[in-house]
Amino acid sequence: MKITLLITCLLISFINQSVADYAEGTRAFQNQNYLSAVKAFKNSEDDPNSLIMLGYMYENGYGVPQSYILARHYYVKANRQGDENAPVLLGLLYHYGNGVKQDDNTALSYFDNARFSDNQEVRNPSLTNKALIEELNGNYTQAYNDFYNAYTATSCYRLGEIYLQGTGGIEVNYQQAANNFDCAIKLGDYSDGLSGTAAVLSTLTLKQIQQLQAGTFEMKELNTAS
Repeated sequence: MKITLLITCLLISFINQSVADYAEGTRAFQNQNYLSAVKAFKNSEDDPNSLIMLGYMYENGYGVPQSYILARHYYVKANRQGDENAPVLLGLLYHYGNGVKQDDNTALSYFDNARFSDNQEVRNPSLTNKALIEELNGNYTQAYNDFYNAYTATSCYRLGEIYLQGTGGIEVNYQQAANNFDCAIKLGDYSDGLSGTAAVLSTLTLKQIQQLQAGTFEMKELNTAS
């Protein structure tokens, strides 16, 4: 009992110190005392907010030599700790090719991880209509970006089809297709269910989707649904 209490007290003390270090680092950064900010943030690397700040400082060269590699290092650590901003920051590194090989598929994967968080509630129907026109005109990259940012039931459904069919140079990704179809249902317009291939895909388990992606699982419905 005494040992458990001691451990609890030590943990509380450790957490309080981490919070204090982050607050100290934030004050130092705001006062442009970047060296002190880096030191404080490094003392609290168990706090994802500190990791994000370290990544930001290395990405932009505040008080440290500018380094995309170290920026990514800290963003990855923050992402592993569940920080909701980390996937966006990692996605931007891959989108622009900063410190990594430029790869929009990896960037989009990170963006999707961020977009499906419970805190995202922004919807833009007019942007969906713009994206539909761009898609019809063959402007697939811009259409994809606008579908992604619109976050409506229709845009989620179209993104699901894009991932399902590999439209516009986007790699086929059954997991992301399923995620977007689920998003369409969540947002309401498809509350009565999906149809065709989308409906079939939505019935698969995560394991089946992974096998389908790996080519070790055959589903005739995907080829015959209309």
